[in-house]
Amino acid sequence: MSFAETYADQLLTMMGVDPADPDYAAKRTASVAALNQALALVEAYLDRKLEYLATEHEEFGPERVSRFLMRRYPVEAVATVTIAGAPFPESGFAVNKEAGILYLGWWSFAGWPPSSVDYAGGYKDDAWPPDLLMVMMEFAASLWPAIYTTGAPAPAEVAAPIEQITIPDVGTVRYASGTGNSATAILGFGQIPEATLAVLDRYRAASIIGGA
Repeated sequence: MSFAETYADQLLTMMGVDPADPDYAAKRTASVAALNQALALVEAYLDRKLEYLATEHEEFGPERVSRFLMRRYPVEAVATVTIAGAPFPESGFAVNKEAGILYLGWWSFAGWPPSSVDYAGGYKDDAWPPDLLMVMMEFAASLWPAIYTTGAPAPAEVAAPIEQITIPDVGTVRYASGTGNSATAILGFGQIPEATLAVLDRYRAASIIGGA
């Protein structure tokens, strides 16, 4: 199951919603949407992917680099690294699984031709760090009432990264995404609380890891 489906009932329990509630099905649908919204906004802020995926594919090059930051980590396993359509030998690379960094043992002074890495990574449903899971649930709970009341759909993807997050009573945090990946549009009530950011900042992706 997805992260949202896995924790939807737990979110309702946390908010005191009784499974016998006659409107439980609709509230659970809103719970799934709130968790998806929270996950998308948090991933955009962190500039990385959190939810586990068994078949992730990313491309890199033509930059002249000796390491590449994979965006879905921790990495479980790398299936293949391909350089210009040809498999790269396992002896030619290493992986920091916890940080999601692919180290290329062969230096390319001219830059890499179109290259890619296929791997499995992210947090499995039963392996989320407790502090991260806690703030994800709390953030989703803060989004749930408006989603349930308004019936707002899960936000659609946009073609550019989110460039700012509004924090109530504090102001706006602006940041530059390291990848330019698509992110999820922030609804009017999609604000990440300051206390949540204090935890999330420990999980921010390194946007620049250097080329040496």
